[in-house]
Amino acid sequence: MKFSIPTAGVIIAMIMSPVSAQADTRLEQFEAISEALGTMILQSISDQMRADLPLPDLSWDDDFRLAGACILDQWQNIGGPELVDVMLLETAAVAKAGFTSRTDLMHAQRRIAELTLPAKMQYQISEDCGMNALTEQRVRESGFQDAITAAARAQDI
Repeated sequence: MKFSIPTAGVIIAMIMSPVSAQADTRLEQFEAISEALGTMILQSISDQMRADLPLPDLSWDDDFRLAGACILDQWQNIGGPELVDVMLLETAAVAKAGFTSRTDLMHAQRRIAELTLPAKMQYQISEDCGMNALTEQRVRESGFQDAITAAARAQDI
């Protein structure tokens, strides 16, 4: 099962420059949004399964930050800082508002894609930057993946 968190943005890390401060701020925003939204998505899956599944810790470490910076760089290369800003704004709005169903989340993802990049492109950037692999590793290591499989079998899904 693939998990992805809607992503966008670009960071050009220039040491000791005004652009660096903005890039750091964007990366920090992306980190906070991704952690919150990722946890919300996994909690929603757990709730839908009506099971108390072991949620993985999606807190970013250095590897996640490198992947996040890569994602932001790719988004900026495609559409400039404005595209990154729109992605961060729209994704933060989804995280703040939350969602009550998979359908709500899909509508939110569709809106972000309409305003930024197609979902397949977002996924590919996340894949290329290593974010998907890092997230999937955490999902596996936490036992969430095995627990969701067992819960699905028990519920005959």
